[in-house]
Amino acid sequence: MASLCTFFQKFIGKLKRISNKNLAWQKGILGEDLARRYLKKKGYKILERNWRSGRCEIDIIAKDRECIVFVEVRTRQENQLCSGYDSVNRHKKQMLKRGIKLYLHKMPFVKTFRLDIVSIDWIEGSDNYKLHHYENVNLNSRNGI
Repeated sequence: MASLCTFFQKFIGKLKRISNKNLAWQKGILGEDLARRYLKKKGYKILERNWRSGRCEIDIIAKDRECIVFVEVRTRQENQLCSGYDSVNRHKKQMLKRGIKLYLHKMPFVKTFRLDIVSIDWIEGSDNYKLHHYENVNLNSRNGI
């Protein structure tokens, strides 16, 4: 009987983790939608969304005049210890750099490009948010951005 109880406790714990992941995933999708709409209003042309090559993913690839813009979107609750901007750590930058190189290898005509971060902070208990757009983020910095 005790082992059956333990099994159900573990099963319920897994369900809670799945539902929390699903909620975070849904907020991430909403954040990408907001970022895409924001960029379009600024005059960017959206070329790709969730572009993948192997393990590398780039949330949005857009064109700002003659410049290709690779956009990392971070969606978080407003009161997190680490902002969306600061959450793009060295490892994530390496993955982005690898993805950008793969994309550019397939598109040799691209002359200029940059990395932008769009950070969306959800205000807890509401549908309101704050959107921050950081342009031309340095991919080569060692600690922080």
